[in-house]
Amino acid sequence: MGLRKIAAGIDFGVRSDSLVVNEISRWFGVEPTCAFEKGDSYTGREKRGPSIVAVNRVRPFGVWHFCTSESLHSNNVNDHARLLIDTFTPAKSAIAQMIADPELYVKITIWVLGYTFDISAVCLASLSSFAEDVTITCWDEKEDYSK
Repeated sequence: MGLRKIAAGIDFGVRSDSLVVNEISRWFGVEPTCAFEKGDSYTGREKRGPSIVAVNRVRPFGVWHFCTSESLHSNNVNDHARLLIDTFTPAKSAIAQMIADPELYVKITIWVLGYTFDISAVCLASLSSFAEDVTITCWDEKEDYSK
């Protein structure tokens, strides 16, 4: 039996109209897996008739994002939780200040594809202290989300 593709991860993100990527990275002591600032341009997609075409767009807000699946090849959600907790514990006071700042929104999303999962109560409680909200998303592996 082959290895199952990576189908789990935890995303940690900060969103703001005034977010400065380098400043957030300095506060955390961690580089993001993805980040952009309000006003940055990007190429998006748009449906026009039966076609999907590339369109130039401008980011309406800034985001600093860290995804555990970029560096951890495991389908165990507890492993992803431990990685996020270990990575961001040194920045816990900075994160608490961000959570208290109404200009910033700090969120964690736990996601899995194609199966149910368990996460220990201790890990879930610890994760929740790193964000204003925790979202849990489960996708059916067979669904087509491209439509």
